[in-house]
Amino acid sequence: TSEELYYVAECGFRPVPDSGSSADRIYRAARSALLSIITEDMTDIEKAHAIYDYVMWKVVYDNEVLRIGSTEQSVKYAAYYLEGVFGTREAPFAVCDGIAKAYSLLCNIEGLPCVRIAGTAYTGGGWGGHAWNKVCVDGAWYNVDCTWGDYTMGLRNNRGQIVYREMATHEYFLKTDAEFALDHREDTPNDFPRSTDVV
Repeated sequence: TSEELYYVAECGFRPVPDSGSSADRIYRAARSALLSIITEDMTDIEKAHAIYDYVMWKVVYDNEVLRIGSTEQSVKYAAYYLEGVFGTREAPFAVCDGIAKAYSLLCNIEGLPCVRIAGTAYTGGGWGGHAWNKVCVDGAWYNVDCTWGDYTMGLRNNRGQIVYREMATHEYFLKTDAEFALDHREDTPNDFPRSTDVV
């Protein structure tokens, strides 16, 4: 399954999905994506950055899934899994969990140790469930949140109408635990790697 695919990669193993399976299709799509964004001369930080930009720009946040009342129902949708990112839809739609799994899979295929982090995040209205990543670059662990790196901003045009535009930020790329502690909390107890103290 796609869950096994990202987990096997996260554990440091090379996935060998069953031919023709959903996991095989996703794995091939992920490898193809890496071939389009990674070059042999890139450093680890450049690879982590290229993958961050790819996931951040490629995936559209699936707000519709969030409107589903119960978690038991919403987790049945592809947005929570790799299928949301590497599925057959023309535009990939996913929520933070699917986005974090995609970043993990891509980094681990490329040889950058990466884990999906489960926890909560503060969005202004309170704390809610969230997922992001920690990636190991040059022997040090850092936090990465592709979901929060891609946001929508409402801009007023010359006719007074609000027009929404996709924006990007690297404010959530390669950050320490202390920097993330303001609005990200990891689930406890956990065995997630600790980040470096400085960037």
